[in-house]
Amino acid sequence: SDSQVDTDEDGVTDDKDQCPNTPTGEVVDANGCSDSQKDTDGDGVTDDKDNCPNTPTGESVDANGCPAPLFVETVTFVENVFPNPTDGNLTVILRDNIDVNDVFFVDFSGKSIKPQKIDKRGNTLHVNVSNLDEGIFLLNIIVDKEINKVKVMIER
Repeated sequence: SDSQVDTDEDGVTDDKDQCPNTPTGEVVDANGCSDSQKDTDGDGVTDDKDNCPNTPTGESVDANGCPAPLFVETVTFVENVFPNPTDGNLTVILRDNIDVNDVFFVDFSGKSIKPQKIDKRGNTLHVNVSNLDEGIFLLNIIVDKEINKVKVMIER
């Protein structure tokens, strides 16, 4: 009978084992699941790698399961981006009144999308993103020889 069989040898018999393919040597819970097989907070990062085990639902996370930072790299000339998440208009405050060569968004498939409209007044950019779908984008702002990239969420 199946009640004595333990195919993955984790100490939990197959009839009770909810995670049948536990890697050898990993400690399991009463259901036969090890941390490398569970994703308790449902963020897509398994518990063995998740440094932030209580991520709120829908939060985008990095490889460690922690909320992904707003800024994805060293930002040199962008002071602030708000509101983030936004539904239609984004305000970008630049450190100085610098000439901006280009502003575009990149979605997760890598496609570049120009915003509907950009108004620059002094060190402030008003970016109309009403043409973008909901989701997470990288806002790319290019001046002279530098690019700053900021993660932006669009929610409607």
